[in-house]
Amino acid sequence: MSDQTPPGEPSPDDAAPPPPSGPAPAPPPPGATPPSPSAPSPPPPPGTAVPPPPGAGAPPPPGAGPPPPPGAGAPPPPGGAAPPGFTPTPPPAGAAPPSGFVPGPPPGTYGGPPGPSYVAPPPGPSRSNGMAVAALVLGILSFFCFGPLVGVPAVVFGLLGLSKAKEVGSGKGMSIAGIILGTIGSIAIVVGFIALVLAADDVTDDLSGAADGDDYELTTDTCEIDEFGFVTFEGTIENTAGRNMNFIIEGEIRDADTDVLLDDSTTYVEIREDDTIRWSIPASVGDPTDITCQVVGVDNFLN
Repeated sequence: MSDQTPPGEPSPDDAAPPPPSGPAPAPPPPGATPPSPSAPSPPPPPGTAVPPPPGAGAPPPPGAGPPPPPGAGAPPPPGGAAPPGFTPTPPPAGAAPPSGFVPGPPPGTYGGPPGPSYVAPPPGPSRSNGMAVAALVLGILSFFCFGPLVGVPAVVFGLLGLSKAKEVGSGKGMSIAGIILGTIGSIAIVVGFIALVLAADDVTDDLSGAADGDDYELTTDTCEIDEFGFVTFEGTIENTAGRNMNFIIEGEIRDADTDVLLDDSTTYVEIREDDTIRWSIPASVGDPTDITCQVVGVDNFLN
């Protein structure tokens, strides 16, 4: 037989496929459906959305940041300025940074140069006038209490406040008011005190002081002593005050030869308006002798 194949017919060696390279696939387990040869999928009809491949559109894992801008992490161009948005990649932990490496700003901060900070101007001088305020307060108090004790300081503080008002530009009106109020308040308190003393003296006189001589007329008509030393000292008193009056009559009994005071006593009388009554002062001496009798005072009693 000839080994040559007639022309036009395939050679047996050419018709047989070459054996697959690599290990042969394992046969399927008993009872398993053999896989069918995959056929090409037909194209979707027009207008139908193509589903994304598996894993597309899944959320990034926790801790992953936003995608870097274009050019981030690339080394800067040699010998030139970095383009806008360029962020150099930091070297690994513990490794020395390369020559010319400039770290970028920390995340969330503005990478531009810091602007000028605002510095508040120092506080200016105080425009208040404490002297004027003190003068006004003391001037008001001088009307209600202490009088000159606070009125005089009000005038002093007012004068000082006027001087300071020329420097700070405030407090002139309060200073003038303090001076006026302090002066008037001091004078008013002093005058009121004097008037009160005089009125109290008049009241005291009406209560127990010496009676006014125009309110009565008094006479003495009896001054006798008996053998036992009892003295009769009597007279009359007329009420000329125009109202009911009460009087206390004070009398003294003296030795007529030596003018020694032997006894002094008083008597109380009530006299109606325009009335005249008799009064009598009881007295006694140890040894009967010549005596003199004298009325030494007539006082008001609750008039």
